[in-house]
Amino acid sequence: MRRVYPGVARFVRFDTIRLQGESTIMNARAREILADIQRLPPDDRIDLVEEILATIDSPTLQELDAAWAREAEDRLAAVARGELQLIPGELVFEKVRRKETR
Repeated sequence: MRRVYPGVARFVRFDTIRLQGESTIMNARAREILADIQRLPPDDRIDLVEEILATIDSPTLQELDAAWAREAEDRLAAVARGELQLIPGELVFEKVRRKETR
């Protein structure tokens, strides 16, 4: 599964699922490191997470741009084939405004 974290422009792969009350499998050294990290101030922990995520194999900005370009082209082709219906922006924004006033 891939997830994106706000503020961290990286894709992260989670191969282990953490069940409530259970910890992920890690060796003793990793648990020691985690204990040290948990004593750091929140800002330092965030910086550390971003540094660790940077070491994980993730798509480059060019790869992400290319993926979005393909998605846009696929959507445009689907509209041309009649598989997608466009919604006028005015209607979309009106729906958003109605939800905000509730």
